[in-house]
Amino acid sequence: MITIFSTSNRPENKTIPFAKAYFDLLSLNPEVQVQLLDFRDLSPALLHSLMYDEDKQTEQIRELQDQYLINANKWVFFIPEYNGSFPGILKLFIDACSIRMYKETFKAKKAALIGVSDGRSGNIRGMEHFSGILNHMGTIVFPDKLPISQIAKLIDQDTQQIDQETVHLLEKHASAFVEF
Repeated sequence: MITIFSTSNRPENKTIPFAKAYFDLLSLNPEVQVQLLDFRDLSPALLHSLMYDEDKQTEQIRELQDQYLINANKWVFFIPEYNGSFPGILKLFIDACSIRMYKETFKAKKAALIGVSDGRSGNIRGMEHFSGILNHMGTIVFPDKLPISQIAKLIDQDTQQIDQETVHLLEKHASAFVEF
């Protein structure tokens, strides 16, 4: 199972069209099971100070952890650039899911990182920051990180469709990651 994470919880974010395109590409492969977690769907009540106590975590955290992290052997994180790094909601999500069943959740899992930004770097810095966290937790990071820059030019604002050249890059990345 491969889980794709669209890691922005902003209502009108530009990350989700890229994550959906990757999901659609992987869905075409009958040998691959794939699921998508859009961080816009995370409940505001999900992450609070009780998330650090295994006995007091919400059932929703456990369900998300079980379905999207433990149940998958590979993850693809679409990471927008927020203040030169990655979104705080992503760090909170990882922190919440590290309290219970740490080894089963993170050890020897494989993760691909795709950075998206309106700027020129495609969130290279944020992907490196997040790589360090995943490496610390025992997750194997796919070395082919994919920075996608100037995303406002790549998305049709009316349909949220991305341009074909970028779809081709995502397709090449997805094929390589399936083999990883």
